[in-house]
Amino acid sequence: MHREADALSVPYNVRRRGIQGTPGKKERPGKVEIMALRIVTDSASDFPADLFQKWNVTVVPAYVIVDDVSYRDGIDISADEFYRRLVSASRLPTTSQPTAADFETVYRDLLEQGHQILSIHVSAKLSGTLNSAQQA
Repeated sequence: MHREADALSVPYNVRRRGIQGTPGKKERPGKVEIMALRIVTDSASDFPADLFQKWNVTVVPAYVIVDDVSYRDGIDISADEFYRRLVSASRLPTTSQPTAADFETVYRDLLEQGHQILSIHVSAKLSGTLNSAQQA
C-alpha cells in the first residue's frame, strides 16, 4: 500500500485513456479520467480540524490509554477530556499507534469508492504508526 509520492501538491490523478484502452471497448483517444486522491493520516498529526474537513482528510485515531482504559484519540476522548483526566489519573497515560487493521479498514473503504490514497505519517523512527500503515 505504501508508495513514495511524486508531488504532494497534486490534488488529483489524471490518467489518459484510449491509447491502450480495454480490448473490444471503443474509447475516444485522449479521454481524461479524473480520480480523487484522498489523504490519510493519523491523529498524531495534530492538524486543525477545520483543515481536515476542508481538504477531506481521513484521520485514523491513535489510542490513548488512561487508567487501563483504551480510548480512540479524538473519537472516544477529546483533548480537553484527556487533560481533565490527566490531573486525576492514578498513572500517567500512554499511547499506542493505530493497528494495521485500523488502516486496512480505512484504505479498503476509500479504494472501494474509487479513490487513490496518499498516506502521510510521522517517521518510523519516532512511532510504529508508519509500520502499521505499511502492513495494511
